[in-house]
Amino acid sequence: MKNLRELFLCLILTLPTLALETRDIFTNTTQTRRPAVNEDFEMALGLGGCAGFLLGPNIGGSAAHCKKSGTLKSGMALRDSLPDDGRIGRTLEIGSAGTYDYWIFEIQWTGGAVPHGMHVIPSIHIEKDQLKVGSNEVADKIFTLGFPVDISHGKLIHSWGYGKSNGTDNWLKNNISLINGNSGGGIWRYSDNMLVSIVSGGPHAFGQPGWNNNDWNDPKHWNVGSAMWKIYQKSPVLKDIFPGGINKFKNGIWAMEAVSLAHWIRNITQGR
Repeated sequence: MKNLRELFLCLILTLPTLALETRDIFTNTTQTRRPAVNEDFEMALGLGGCAGFLLGPNIGGSAAHCKKSGTLKSGMALRDSLPDDGRIGRTLEIGSAGTYDYWIFEIQWTGGAVPHGMHVIPSIHIEKDQLKVGSNEVADKIFTLGFPVDISHGKLIHSWGYGKSNGTDNWLKNNISLINGNSGGGIWRYSDNMLVSIVSGGPHAFGQPGWNNNDWNDPKHWNVGSAMWKIYQKSPVLKDIFPGGINKFKNGIWAMEAVSLAHWIRNITQGR
């Protein structure tokens, strides 16, 4: 009986506690970050210095402060270490980096169509209460895909944490491990891949004193991203792609002919 009590005490003392554990957001790589695997690649884009995500067959998303021209990589090209396989086309909609940090753009695929294996984001956060935020025990688990400069070396990295605010001030605070190279990546809910935010910024840049000494329970160390439900309220493009929050390209229209999709993009950019 004594041995059983000792064993029970040992288990209690060594049991990890999410709420009280002092965890450095960045250096506990195996706990909060890992290389992307399998389905991680299906919705991700690499923009060269920033991350992005696939909204439609040839429609991409990222952060406004990541806006650029030139080429990009699909998730399949990232997975298989292939050359760039797309080019950034017209900007369909863009917000302000200081308020609504989002950018929606056309993608011109080198092969003429979205690479096989890619999938659109299935749904988007459109109402504040859809996402549980707060303490680690009650909040929905969320994740992002990007290229954190300290460990990526050009490889896609999966990072996770929890939402800490509901975005009423336009920003979703979170304790995901985010640093330079994560910008523009989507932030998804683990349970259903609902897009809830876009990585925007945080208290430190890579290399600044204290950049890698961040307790994920300390609000001073949390990062921020634009809240998708706030962006959705003001975005005609997102409302068209996600009627009722569900991606209209997810089934059936996913295989639209290029000319039909081009017509849709023209209508969107001209405000129909």
